[in-house]
Amino acid sequence: MSCGFRIEQYTPAIGAEIFGVDLNTLAEDQEAKDAVYDALVKYKVIFFRDQELCCLQMLIWNWLEALENLNHSTQSILTQIVQLK
Repeated sequence: MSCGFRIEQYTPAIGAEIFGVDLNTLAEDQEAKDAVYDALVKYKVIFFRDQELCCLQMLIWNWLEALENLNHSTQSILTQIVQLK
């Protein structure tokens, strides 16, 4: 992989671990972000070990990335669900 990290699949059906990526700087590297997203789509579940993130950083990063990649209709549904709470 040209991004400088490697992906190890856990099982043939689902899951992989990504080594050599720093989630604190991932937003600055579009190629790496795309590769991580592709891994998530392919393996459905991805793991990052030994990351120094606070809970708020993780939540913000996950929500922003998820919303960035969702289509408009799905975003509308999520918005309606959040407004119901």
